[in-house]
Amino acid sequence: MYTFELCRQYQQALRKGSLSEILALFEPEATVVTPLSGELGVRAFHERLFRNTQDSIVRLINMFEGLTEKPAVALQLRHTWVLRNGKSIDFDCISIFEFAPHLQKINKLTLVYDSACVRKYLDQAEVESLAGI
Repeated sequence: MYTFELCRQYQQALRKGSLSEILALFEPEATVVTPLSGELGVRAFHERLFRNTQDSIVRLINMFEGLTEKPAVALQLRHTWVLRNGKSIDFDCISIFEFAPHLQKINKLTLVYDSACVRKYLDQAEVESLAGI
């Protein structure tokens, strides 16, 4: 399977809120790294995300391929994140997908975004509950 196809499937599963579909795309020990939470397991990250999300709309702006021996793809994205409380947050993000050597699964997902942009829409209790995002 091509790496971009894995990224596309991930975005579709994320939009549907399908934890089982997301987990199927990752290696068992894969992690997600974010500015608000640091490094978490894939299941823990997505359970927190889904618990606090009403809707998530992601628009692809650009795609970049890694130049090292380690297979990777970065997606430049524009997010509209609707929280359970109805608040809507728009922000830009780079999602860096690192792949297993066989290119069939994701090893690591690193999300790069301005956490101040996200935090300004959240009160302290929400920041604490969303620390996995």
